[in-house]
Amino acid sequence: MAEKNTKNAEDLAGKMREVSVAEFFEKNKHLLGYENPTKSLLTIVKEGVDNSLDACDEAGILPNIKVSIKEIEARVMYDILDSKGNDLGEFMFDKKPVLKIKDRFLKLKNTEKDTGSTDYIFEVSGKEYKIRETKNEDGDKNYQLFIDEERAKMTRSPLGKFKITMEDNGPGVMANKVPLAFGKMLYGSKFHRLRQSRGTQGIGISGVIMYSQITTGKSTKITSATEKEIATVELRVDVSKNSAQIISEDVVKNKDGKTGLKIELEAEGRYVEKGASVTEFLKQTAIANPHAKMTYEGPNGKLVFDRVTNQVPKQPQEILPHPYGVELGILTRMAMSTGSKSVSGFLNNDFSKVGDVAIKEILKISKIEAAAKPGELTHEDIERLHRAMQMVKLQSPETDVLSPMGEKLIEEGLKKEVKAEFFVAVTRPPAVYRGNPFQVEVGIAYGGELQPEGAAQMVRFANKVPLLYHGGDCATSESIVETDWKRYGFNQTGKNVPTGPIIFLVHFASVWVPYTSEGKQAIADYPEIVKEIKLALQEAGRRISVYVKKKGMVKEHQKTSLLYQRYLDEVIKALELITNLDKDDDKMLRKNLQIMAWSKTQEAYNFITSNYLHVKNSEETTMVEHHGYKLLVSEKGGVVGIAVNSTHKDTGVEDEAMKILSSQKGKYKKGMVYYCDMSKDPPEIEERKIW
Repeated sequence: MAEKNTKNAEDLAGKMREVSVAEFFEKNKHLLGYENPTKSLLTIVKEGVDNSLDACDEAGILPNIKVSIKEIEARVMYDILDSKGNDLGEFMFDKKPVLKIKDRFLKLKNTEKDTGSTDYIFEVSGKEYKIRETKNEDGDKNYQLFIDEERAKMTRSPLGKFKITMEDNGPGVMANKVPLAFGKMLYGSKFHRLRQSRGTQGIGISGVIMYSQITTGKSTKITSATEKEIATVELRVDVSKNSAQIISEDVVKNKDGKTGLKIELEAEGRYVEKGASVTEFLKQTAIANPHAKMTYEGPNGKLVFDRVTNQVPKQPQEILPHPYGVELGILTRMAMSTGSKSVSGFLNNDFSKVGDVAIKEILKISKIEAAAKPGELTHEDIERLHRAMQMVKLQSPETDVLSPMGEKLIEEGLKKEVKAEFFVAVTRPPAVYRGNPFQVEVGIAYGGELQPEGAAQMVRFANKVPLLYHGGDCATSESIVETDWKRYGFNQTGKNVPTGPIIFLVHFASVWVPYTSEGKQAIADYPEIVKEIKLALQEAGRRISVYVKKKGMVKEHQKTSLLYQRYLDEVIKALELITNLDKDDDKMLRKNLQIMAWSKTQEAYNFITSNYLHVKNSEETTMVEHHGYKLLVSEKGGVVGIAVNSTHKDTGVEDEAMKILSSQKGKYKKGMVYYCDMSKDPPEIEERKIW
């Protein structure tokens, strides 16, 4: 008979030990955003850039941020695409070839070697996949994929080790604080402050260093320059103690006074330039932070995101907790640790928007003496106090703790990075959820070079930080799909994202963002938040619907004009038969009918020429006559201008305007319409808005 393996309480107690925060996240790094190689590389850059922007903004410095990613050791990896560009799977060669088709790993069936090449053959469901390996003159290996002897498209996607450098011109970090700020989890200056900021938890940058040492075993080098000193520290995270392990440290005087921070590390990752990538993150960060200049050097070249404003954003103020947002357990902790000697002082000093009248009402409802000591309150006392705080009507929290982007900068940010024809921005008044002030902003870009078909693109921000993952779990996405976009002129099927050439930008600003996870990629769907996002979207929808309807009006007027011109000769012939007109009368009749037609469509044509005709290319232009109107046309046939003004009825003036426009051949800019203003002396050519 087998002996039972039983253990008593003493045995179990002997195995118990404390788990440090760093050790927990070492085993659960996916909670911090390190779910896969692609997202891991993005998370590293995100944490570094967020810290730099926060530091520069708080110090009142216009940010100059540099990010560099260099491939130092690569395992060959390719994305496999079909003829339409659809993703079929991946191929990787490390120690042996690995082929994954539609999430299924195929088994290597055979290897055939020939002079100068090797074929790796896979087979599944009767279909043969052949990977051909060749070497160039430098000895580098190249790969081609054949599916049933037909060559498929493969795009190289580096998977391996990268050296990542992030540098800013911020105020720097004091030398004695560098090991704590970068080598200790849950250490920082933002967690205990109710103030809008990008970072809050104090685990972002230390998580970056920990991920680096997990994947490469190497330490991180940090160079911090304050006004007085420059500290160069090489460190690791001691996960068992949740503290920094300093490898080397050097502190010298800062002779030139330039400040900033530089982080250098190595980490494993996968580099892509489509979808949720480093480049997309930086592009969206540039939209939300138009005051920042960012320079990026990646494996495929250099990108510069210039600032469009020299105005540093208004710095949000710090506030005390609001009674409506404090839960019972937190209230208990606050009462035990407060420096106030009485409950009335506790309510007045430790909370926002609690005045003398509100204090008296809270104490009356809770039946607690004003002079009672907070630390001596019983559990029942605190329960009554908490209940009374929720019952009394209080003012909403201050809203100067928020730093919204503002409608002007939202439009400028979108125009800088998005090639659209029309932009709308809406900033809602501040609101409150659970005692926390928040503000919602929405921007919409429409038309232009955006994709005319397919689902609209969503760009989500929380405290000016792009959210690139978990869109389906976010209050922002929920609000967009629940808005009825048909009433604003867009195509939408059921509870889905509308389709068409649209980009939705939604920014959520708050002192405390209710993220759904530590990875900070989605906002919880509190009813108050969803309501405010919907209201902002609806207001933006109403504004842009005016534009969409006018575009439709222009098209209808154009159809009417073309139809009229088509039958103009027939109308004149009929009138000649009826009225016996002579040739001179015939000319006058034609001119008068054209003037009549113009008066009926003048509004539409003025609308086109003042806003919505533009230069599609920079080729030289020529004059053509189209249904009675002389147009400026590019060599490829695109209409780039039309002479229209208050004296349009005067054919001589029109011809003169056309001569002036045509004389400017080759000088027209892409994306502009040109209008010849004959009311000026001499006539002037004006640039108008793009379509």
